[in-house]
Amino acid sequence: MKGIGEMLNVENMVVSYGNIRAVREVSLTVGDGEFVVLIGNNGAGKTSTLKAICGVNSPSGGTVNLNGENITGKPSHKIAAKRVAMVPEGRRVFAGMTVRENLDMGAFLRRDKKSIENDRETVYELFPVLRERFRQPAGTLSGGEQQMLAIGRALMAQPQYLLLDEPSLGLAPIMVESIFEKIVQINRQGISLLMVEQNAFLALSVANRGYVMDSGEIVLAGTAEELLENDMVKRVYLGMEEAEES
Repeated sequence: MKGIGEMLNVENMVVSYGNIRAVREVSLTVGDGEFVVLIGNNGAGKTSTLKAICGVNSPSGGTVNLNGENITGKPSHKIAAKRVAMVPEGRRVFAGMTVRENLDMGAFLRRDKKSIENDRETVYELFPVLRERFRQPAGTLSGGEQQMLAIGRALMAQPQYLLLDEPSLGLAPIMVESIFEKIVQINRQGISLLMVEQNAFLALSVANRGYVMDSGEIVLAGTAEELLENDMVKRVYLGMEEAEES
């Protein structure tokens, strides 16, 4: 890590919806430059955890610290201004706006026009298809292209921490492989990643560390290699065939 305070640190987070406790005292960290994944079955509380970190939902307990600053429960735009960006599940691009307009929405908190232009060019270099389609309405793109756009839009906010929610969801296998190659490339550029992903084998194949969530709780944590070799992870999240391959 570059500095002692350079870390996203969640401690004993609780997220409730009425009487339902979706997240139960979850603690996790993402160090500077790390690639951390959060795996678990549907309904485990993974998305609720991401939303609470970036201010879409307010935690009902616990703390979220960003580089030593308590950001618990701050509005999402204020957390975004502190260089935390999220790529939501299902892409959520602005269908009626062009590719370029979508990208520029990611920079809505910024006023540095030249730097915005440079970052847009960087996104086009990462995802060349977006340059080809910059005038097209986002709603006309394929699912994979929309996922690229959603990631590119988040990068326009110049994040230090990028949260990704199910980036492989609904995509063809060859597109998933391409998207994950780009995600790894983003991490290698120094951006810290926290990714929720149902494809546990793929997620752990590219990450540094991982956490396993079940029924709102962290039930296991370790390096990606340790989790790939863990019997419970093999049985529950990888499936017997994938477990044998790994």
